[in-house]
Amino acid sequence: MEKKRSRSSSERKLTDKQSAEILKRVKEEKITLIKFQWLGNDLISRAIASYAEYLPSHIRDGIGVPKALQSFNVLDKLAYAGTWGSESKELKIIPDLNTYYPLPYAPGAARMIGELCGLDLKPHPTDGRYYLRRMIAKARDLGFNPMASCELEFYVFNRGDPLSPYVNTKFAASYGYDLYNDYIQEVTSDLLSMGVHPERLKKEYGHAQIEPVIRYSDALNAADNYVTIKDVTKGVAAKRGLFASFMPKPFADAPGSGCHIHLSLVDAKTNRNAFFDPTDSRGCAMSQRGYHFIGGLMKHMNGICIFGAPLSNSYKRLLPGSWAPAHVCYGHDHRGAAIRIPSLSPHTDGAEQRIEYRIPDPSCNPYWAIGTMIAAGLDGIKNKTDPGNPLREDPARLSDQELTKRGIQYLPRTVGEAIAEAKQDSFVRESLGEMAFQEYIKVRESEYRDYREQVTQWEIDNYLSSI
Repeated sequence: MEKKRSRSSSERKLTDKQSAEILKRVKEEKITLIKFQWLGNDLISRAIASYAEYLPSHIRDGIGVPKALQSFNVLDKLAYAGTWGSESKELKIIPDLNTYYPLPYAPGAARMIGELCGLDLKPHPTDGRYYLRRMIAKARDLGFNPMASCELEFYVFNRGDPLSPYVNTKFAASYGYDLYNDYIQEVTSDLLSMGVHPERLKKEYGHAQIEPVIRYSDALNAADNYVTIKDVTKGVAAKRGLFASFMPKPFADAPGSGCHIHLSLVDAKTNRNAFFDPTDSRGCAMSQRGYHFIGGLMKHMNGICIFGAPLSNSYKRLLPGSWAPAHVCYGHDHRGAAIRIPSLSPHTDGAEQRIEYRIPDPSCNPYWAIGTMIAAGLDGIKNKTDPGNPLREDPARLSDQELTKRGIQYLPRTVGEAIAEAKQDSFVRESLGEMAFQEYIKVRESEYRDYREQVTQWEIDNYLSSI
């Protein structure tokens, strides 16, 4: 029998108090099912539900799931070279009690976001949320508190065949908000009831494409908010006979969907934005620490790309001249760059200074995406990595010779290239740890193998009768 993790008396009292409060709420709110939710290497938000009657023991001991799920891919298949199969031991889903919320779109149900732990109830090395917590702790050891927000773009469709957009309007068309109104109002209300605070909403470039802009918060909460946004938008859509899709590039001739991660560091001693410097000679109001963070992110950008853009479909979004990045570069208010430094208000105190990492898309596991971003940036601060001057031109308009002259690399063009880049960057492997790195990469490789073996309609249309 494996021993359970020992906890201090203060930790036990805090957990016991939280548990008692949640059990009281479950009874008062007439909750029957409580989902224990997690994100694995497969990128799918999965859950096991506890009946309210048995919630106390499930909070204490977790709910068991096969360890083999960490060798599953998004196709719901075991990775060919995955470590775990049907014979492997269980993992436990241990909930973060701070993430308890009733699901307003599913009466009688609630959720808690959890982490995958071993039978000793210690976090398992392959769990992405645990990795993000470790990177946040590393930042705090250096005197910084990471703050973040994720901008998720998604499409809303009518159910049925053929596929059709819920509405059909252009970017920011006022009439589009009216057509979306009932859906948007319910999504916004449900997000607020679950602790997520939308600041703005964009009727995006694609027909039936939406982007809620969420208030920034600490980095872990930002990743949890990402999970909540996907759940709410999908849940409300299902109620209305619609469905919401977070596929990066659902149509060849329409804009892709990104997950732009806005991130800043707050100096723990002064409680001021560590990225802000109004005297910046490069004209971006960015501090030296901010530039070093950008330098580290650029240095390891190709190596961590697979964690923000994990699907074969992701690389059909990252095209030159598409408003999505295709090159390793940064720029001041430059939406064609992989890293954008947004413009600040004229009379700012610098609190909103940040960088926008534009490579990730909404298929990613946000805990891996934000965690690897922080890890790379902190490495830049540690080594004082200079990113050079910001790019002013659109890199899509530069020839390959000019790009080479300026030292500007392309991002990986396929998921296979992204996997190879990750394997070549020893820092990425060391940051995740060998087990987490290997299992994540094996899952991505298994999906890529299936993708390569498909015969597409494009190939049939162009080769079948002409070759």
